[in-house]
This record gives sequence, structure tokens and C-alpha cells, in this order.
Amino acid sequence: MPSLPADSLVLDLNLDDEPRRLQQYMQQGITRLGGCAVKRTVSEMRRQATPDAVLFGINALPAFLDSPLWELSAPDKNSRQLATETLQSVGISFRLVSDSPGMVRPRVLAMIINEAFFSLYEGVATEEEIDQAMKLGTAYPYGPFEWCNRIGLHNVYEVLDALHRSDNPLRYRICPLLEERYRHSLQPLR
Repeated sequence: MPSLPADSLVLDLNLDDEPRRLQQYMQQGITRLGGCAVKRTVSEMRRQATPDAVLFGINALPAFLDSPLWELSAPDKNSRQLATETLQSVGISFRLVSDSPGMVRPRVLAMIINEAFFSLYEGVATEEEIDQAMKLGTAYPYGPFEWCNRIGLHNVYEVLDALHRSDNPLRYRICPLLEERYRHSLQPLR
């Protein structure tokens, strides 16, 4: 990691996937930091930060940053002020959401994708039929499996896993087929 001036503001789009980087920033004296906070909340990250750190979270998962409205979690006044100034200075519109796993859009879409996997697992329909039904029935731009491909299977699984661990284990039970595909995707190619 390159050395940065201590008064720098860092925006790390993979922060919840790379928690060790938070400690590296703190060791460099970087205390103004924004990053992806979908799988880990800002409050969780704050426990690893220095007391003077100002942190805010955004939904930086693939397929969401091109949205005209970003999701932002900033659990305290200093975080909200830094986030507001930063995003407004580059012309990004945002909505403040609760500092909770999954934020809003990833949480809802991960649940829809999980239910689509249950439908496939139970033999209700094929992936193509489920995607088509959702697009026609709800006017979604993408079906659940198309969303899964855009967001990334590993991201969907890890959002559901974060929800499962933090909230309601039965409500956020991951479909065995989704979990199998996730585990398979982690295996090295031979």
C-alpha cells in the first residue's frame, strides 16, 4: 500500500472484503475514510479504527455504483458531514440509510436471489424461466439470476451470510444450492 499524507481522505471500494486495510490506513495516520460497508457495517469497522477516525460507508458492490443514487451509512455527525461534503463535491446524489448489514438494495436483492435459488433447487422452474417471470411480472430490469451475475455470486452469498449472522438466522437461511455454487466457486481450477 503506497504511503499517503495523514490528512488524506481515502475511498476504498473493497474495504469490507479487505478489513486488514483499515488497520493499514490507521497505521499510516489516515483517519478520514469511506468504503464499501455492505458485508461489514461502519460500526463494526469503527472497532478496529483509532478513536479519532471518521468513517462512512457506501454500497460499492458491482452493479450499484452506476446508480444515480448511492446508499450511504454514516452513523455519527462527523461521518455524515465528511460523507456529505465528499459526495456532493463530486456530484454524487445519495440517500442516508441505516448502518446495518446489506444496506437496503443489496439486502432486498440478495433475498430475492436467494428465493430464486430455492425455486430452482425445488424444481419449480429453470433459471431462464425465473428471470423471465420476474422481469415480466415485476418490470424488473433484470431477473434474479441476471442480478446475481451482475452483483457477483460471492457478494450475494456474503451479504446473506452477514445478514444470517447478525439478524435472524431462520429468515436469512441461505439456499443449499446457492451455498454449493459459492463453495464451488472458491475451489481452485485444476
